[in-house]
Amino acid sequence: GGSKPASGDTISSSAPAEGVDDPTADSFTAESAPAEKVPAEPEATPEPTPEPTPVPEYEGLSVQPTTYYNEGEQPTYTVTDGNNLNMRGGPGTDYDKIGQVPASTGVIGQPMVIDPFARGIPAAAEKLAATAQGSTDAATAIMTTDTHKKEYAIQFELGGKVCTVGAIGKGSGMIAPNMATMLAFYTTDAAVSPALLEKALKTVVPGTYNQMSVDLDTSTNDTLIIMASGLAGNPEICEENADYAAFVAALTAIAEHMCAEHAGDGEGATHLITCEVTHAPDLKTARAVSRSVVCSNLFKAAVFGRDANWGRILCAIGYTPGDFSIDKVSVRIASKAGEVFVCENAAYHPFSEDEAYAVLGEHDILVKVDMGTGEASGKAWGCDLTYDYVKINGDYRT
Repeated sequence: GGSKPASGDTISSSAPAEGVDDPTADSFTAESAPAEKVPAEPEATPEPTPEPTPVPEYEGLSVQPTTYYNEGEQPTYTVTDGNNLNMRGGPGTDYDKIGQVPASTGVIGQPMVIDPFARGIPAAAEKLAATAQGSTDAATAIMTTDTHKKEYAIQFELGGKVCTVGAIGKGSGMIAPNMATMLAFYTTDAAVSPALLEKALKTVVPGTYNQMSVDLDTSTNDTLIIMASGLAGNPEICEENADYAAFVAALTAIAEHMCAEHAGDGEGATHLITCEVTHAPDLKTARAVSRSVVCSNLFKAAVFGRDANWGRILCAIGYTPGDFSIDKVSVRIASKAGEVFVCENAAYHPFSEDEAYAVLGEHDILVKVDMGTGEASGKAWGCDLTYDYVKINGDYRT
């Protein structure tokens, strides 16, 4: 997976190909590899190359078929911050030959000047290190308008073996569901079959990366890559069993943390806004309502001003597409400083403005929306809207 083609986002999944002993020979998602041509008789017409398998749409993102590299090939990826490539290497490109996948964000449409990369990539490659500091260095190197690095890792047990999932990412602006202008690179030493590694990723992304927004602007370039080495030595996950569920849970925990990191570090932001919707009639409604709340510019501005303007929350819920009732909706706003109950049965609930002002003084703000009509729940991440956001984007190129 590399930079997103115009038709959708790119998600990549990697795992050792069956029978490949070299754990570094992971796979990357790219276009389907060209079919091998069958030798034909001199008079025969060569067999045409089969049409690519249609890519299934999955809640706003596309998942590309997987290409596996042979033993001895070394897949790598190149990350740039100067330009939005708006392209992805396919069959026949140099990327296929060397196993290198580009990932890029930056000024959209600006032609790439190759010389800095030709000189810089070899030097950067020499500094790669399979250490905690190596991860930190990489997370720091890919920052653009980010104010801090974004990396996270957790350990869990599969089949009696300790496994690790880690992630680094970048992205602070032009972030909106479907996925967002962000680059994310996940690695795990767990042994997972390619099919289930891809399925796990597709399971996790709709409720995490497609649920965060900084500014409602969807990017031309989004990349999420996951690579599995199998070095942990656990029995390979080849079916949807308890180990698979544990792996998905770990991946979800990482993704939720990273989404909060991206949204909380939104350009110019002073607050992370998390909206949790409970008792919704269905999952689609729960996710849509939570997105509406964190995407509301009026509410985002209110959070910046520490104004508990609950009517703006109710307004965002009301204009959310879907067939549901708001009659039983209740809203609470919470942080480390406490919680205020501001709306009950879609109407005002008495609360202290002073307490609300104190609650909204914290960086992490939680909006709790209880729909009162079902059992589904959903979550979304966003940030406040500030003067600095306009300043950053008003002179981004100048």
